[in-house]
Amino acid sequence: DDDCNVDWPPSEAGDELPRKSTLEIEVKKDITGMTHMSSLQSLVTRLASWSKAFTSSDRDVVLGDCFSNQELAQEFKLHKSVWDAAIFIGCPQLTAIDSVFLAFCLCMNVVVLVTFLGITFYVFTSSRLTPELESRLEDWRINFGHSVKYYDQITLTSLTQRVCALDKFEPEMSSRVALLLHDIRKFIGTNPFFNGPALVRVALLVWGLTVVSDLTQCWDLSRVLRALPRKPETRICRDGPSLRLDAIGRGRAAWVACILLVRVSTSVFLWELGNQFLCFHSISTAEILLNAVALEIILKIDEAMFALCPWRVKALISKLEPLPAPSRFGRKRWPDHRPYIFAAVIIATVAIAQFWALQKVEDAVLRANATVCSGVQDFVYSTDVFQLVYTSGTNPDGFSEEKIANYGHTQAIIETIYPDRVPARRSCEACDEPLPMAMSFEVSPLDEVRKRSQWDVLEASTGLQAYARTECDDLLSRIPELARFWNESAEALTFFGSSFSKAETCADIAAMCPLQDKARASCPETCGCSSPLGGSFLSTPEYGCPVACKRSERYFQRLAALPCAEPPPAELAATTYWAEWSAQLQEKLDEIFLSSPDRRPCVDCAETFLKLGCGFIAFWSDAIRASFSTDVDPCIGEFMEGWPRLRPLVTACPITCGCRATVGAASKTLPQLLEAGCPGGCAATGGLV
Repeated sequence: DDDCNVDWPPSEAGDELPRKSTLEIEVKKDITGMTHMSSLQSLVTRLASWSKAFTSSDRDVVLGDCFSNQELAQEFKLHKSVWDAAIFIGCPQLTAIDSVFLAFCLCMNVVVLVTFLGITFYVFTSSRLTPELESRLEDWRINFGHSVKYYDQITLTSLTQRVCALDKFEPEMSSRVALLLHDIRKFIGTNPFFNGPALVRVALLVWGLTVVSDLTQCWDLSRVLRALPRKPETRICRDGPSLRLDAIGRGRAAWVACILLVRVSTSVFLWELGNQFLCFHSISTAEILLNAVALEIILKIDEAMFALCPWRVKALISKLEPLPAPSRFGRKRWPDHRPYIFAAVIIATVAIAQFWALQKVEDAVLRANATVCSGVQDFVYSTDVFQLVYTSGTNPDGFSEEKIANYGHTQAIIETIYPDRVPARRSCEACDEPLPMAMSFEVSPLDEVRKRSQWDVLEASTGLQAYARTECDDLLSRIPELARFWNESAEALTFFGSSFSKAETCADIAAMCPLQDKARASCPETCGCSSPLGGSFLSTPEYGCPVACKRSERYFQRLAALPCAEPPPAELAATTYWAEWSAQLQEKLDEIFLSSPDRRPCVDCAETFLKLGCGFIAFWSDAIRASFSTDVDPCIGEFMEGWPRLRPLVTACPITCGCRATVGAASKTLPQLLEAGCPGGCAATGGLV
C-alpha cells in the first residue's frame, strides 16, 4: 500500500517552510543579493556589518516561536545505516528493485549478526584454561619437563627451567607450552594495575559504551517516531532542498517497532556474548585488543552494509532533516536520566564479568603457571627397565649463571658459529693460523660427534685419549684445543676451591686433579691415574682416569717396584698420598651418606683414616656389615655397595689385604700378584692368599 505521498525528487512548488529566525532570513537574503553584486567593496561592507552584529553586546540569536533551546537538543538524525534505511522499505519514492535490495541488505545484516552470535556462543565463550589443559600441562612436566633426555649440557638446565625462564632461554622444543607461558606472564604482568585483567576490564568498558551507543540510537529513534503524528499514511514533505518527515503511517510504525525489537535484541545478546568473548577467548594481550576491535566492527556491520544500498536510499537518508522529539526529559523538572541508567548498567556489567568470568580466568592462569613452573625446577630424572625413578640436580656442582657463561664450551660454540672470532696460535708468531677451541674429526665426523654426545665419563676419558692417539698420557701439550678450553674456563673453575692462571701444561692445573673428572681425563699422568700411590683417590675410570692407565706398562713397572710392607699408622699419615687420600675420602663419603647420615660409620672419617692407617680397612668392613648387612672390600676400592669404586688400598696396605702368603699357601707368580694389585715386593715372600 502506498503510504508515502511526496514527490521525489521534490517539485518547485514545495510545501510551506518552517519559520526561521530573523537573523537567518536576513543572512539568506544577503547571500542571494551577493550574486548580483559587481563590486568587491559591497561584499566587504556586508561582511563588516555582520561582524559588528555578532560582536555587539546582545549576542542572543532569536530562534523564533517554533522551538526552544532545550527542545532542539532532542532532535534525531537518521544514520547512514541499514537499520535506519529499512524504515522506508516499500515507499513509492523508491523503486521496487530498491526496496527489494534494501530488504536483502537488512536480511544480510541480521544473518551476519546471528551467525556471529552462534559462533561466539558455541566456540568463544568457554575458557581455554580448562582443567583438561592443566592436566595436560602436568603430564608435559612429568614426561618431558624433567626428563634427562631433554637436559641441556650447555646451560646445565632442564627443559622446565628453559621454558619457565623465557627471558633467558629460547626453548628448542615445547613451543606451544612456551607460547602459552609467554601469554600467561604478559597477562599476569608485574604491575597489578596495568596488566591483562586490567586490559580486559577496559575492553569490557569500551565494548559496553559501544553497545550503549547503539541502544541509545534505538531509544532516540523510538521516541521521535512516537512523537510523530499517526496518520493512515506516512507523509514526507519538502523543506527547500531537504525533506521532512511530518507523519508516520500506522502500518509503517508497526514495521519500525519490529526492526527496533530485532536490533535491540541482537545488541543485547551481542553485548553479553561479547563480554564472554573478551573474558574467555584469549589471555594474549594483543588478541584482547584485536577482539575488542572485532566486536565493534561486527556491531557496526549495518553501516558497512549501507554502502551497498541504492543511491535513492542514500539520497533519501542524507536529505531527510533531523526529526524533532520534544520530551519531558528536556525540562528542568524531568532531567534526562538515560546517562545515569546506562552508566549504572555498564558498571554493573563490568562488575559481573569481573566476579563471574574474569576472576575464574585469573585463577586458571595462576594455576596453569604454577603447574608448569612451581616447585623444584632444577632436576632431571631417568627410569630403568623396572620403571624405578632416579633423579639428579641439573647443576650438581652449583655453577652460577656467570660461571656457566664464562665456561669454555660456550665460547667454543660461538667461535664455531663465527670463525672470524677464533684467535691465532700463540706458538706461531710468524703466522696467523687460527687456534680453535672446538675439536673436529677427519674421518666419519658426524658419527664421531653423535657418538660422543651419548658417552659417560669412562667412555669420554678413553675417547679423549683416542683423539690424541694415545692411551694414558697428559693431553694439554698434545691437544692445543684442549689447552685453550682450560684457559677459557679458568675463571669458572675457581668455583671448585682451586684456581690457575694459565693451562699450557698439565702441571698448571695439577690442583684441579682431586676436584674435576675432566682434569683427570685431560692429565691422567699428572693426576696419578697411572701411579699405584698417586695423589688422586678418585683414580678409577668412573671418575675420569682412562681405563688403559691401570693396564699400562708404566703402571705395572711402578707397582712391581713397591715393597711388600705397611708403615705404622703415624708414619703412614705423614705421607703425602695418605693425607690427600683422607681428605678426598671424606668428601666422597659426605656425598654417599648425604641421605642417611645416621648410618654413617664415622663422623670425621678423614681423622679415623689417618689414625688407624691400614687398620681402617677392617674397621670400615665391619661397620658397613653391621649397618647395611653387606660386605665391602676397601682393598679393591669397594667402600659402598652400589657406588663406583675408589682407589684400591691394596697398594698401600699389602699385608692387611693378604698379599703376603701364609705358611703352606701356594705361591703366585709376579704377573699374578700385579694383576691383583699387590706390590711386586710381595713375590719374594710368597703369593696372594
